[in-house]
Amino acid sequence: MERVGVVPSLSWVQHLELMSLDAGRSKAELRPRPGHADLAKFAVGRQLERLKAEFAAVTDRRLELVIVAPASANTAENGPSTPTGNASIRRKVLDLPLVKDALDVFPDARLIDAREDE
Repeated sequence: MERVGVVPSLSWVQHLELMSLDAGRSKAELRPRPGHADLAKFAVGRQLERLKAEFAAVTDRRLELVIVAPASANTAENGPSTPTGNASIRRKVLDLPLVKDALDVFPDARLIDAREDE
C-alpha cells in the first residue's frame, strides 16, 4: 500500500490499514486509520476499482476488497449499526470458541450479522 500511496490520485490509500488478506478466498479487508473514517464512504466505485487493480498488480490475482468502517463511525448522522440475523443463530455464533477468542482479543468488536450457510 505504500507504493500505491505515493501516486497522487491514490494518496488517500495511505490512510487505510490492511486488516486481513485471505488469498484462498481472494479477499482483503481494509480499515480507515483513526481520523479518516470518511474513507469508508469515499472508497467506492472508481476509487475502489483502481485500488483493486493495484492489488491485482501486486498479488497477480483479482481480489475482493472490503473497506470496513470503524465502529466509531456510527454517529447520529449515520445511525447506529444494528445487528441483524436470527437471534438463535447469533447466540450459536457467539458461543463458538474461535469467536469467543476473537472477542477476547478485540473487546470492542461486535457481531453485525449471522446467518445460515445457503
